[in-house]
Amino acid sequence: RSGLRQVVNTWRPFFRLAVVQAEGMHGIQARHPLFFHWVEDPVYELQSWKLSGYKNFMIAMVLCFFLNAGVLTITLKSALKRRS
Repeated sequence: RSGLRQVVNTWRPFFRLAVVQAEGMHGIQARHPLFFHWVEDPVYELQSWKLSGYKNFMIAMVLCFFLNAGVLTITLKSALKRRS
C-alpha cells in the first residue's frame, strides 16, 4: 500500500474535520497538516487520472473542431448570400 497526496477538493472538508477532531481529542496543534489517500497501487491510480484527463481533452478538441466548422459554414453561407 502507498499513499497519494490528497488532491480531490470535495474530500478536503472531511480531512479538515478529522484534523479538528484530532486536535481537540489529543490536545495537539496542526498548523499545516498533510492529507493522504491510501491506495493499493498509486502508479495505476495516477495512470488512470492521466488517461481520464487525456480522454476529456480529446473529446473537448473534437467538439471544438465541429463547433468551429459549423460556425465557419454558417458564416460562409451568410457571406455568399450577401454577395449574390
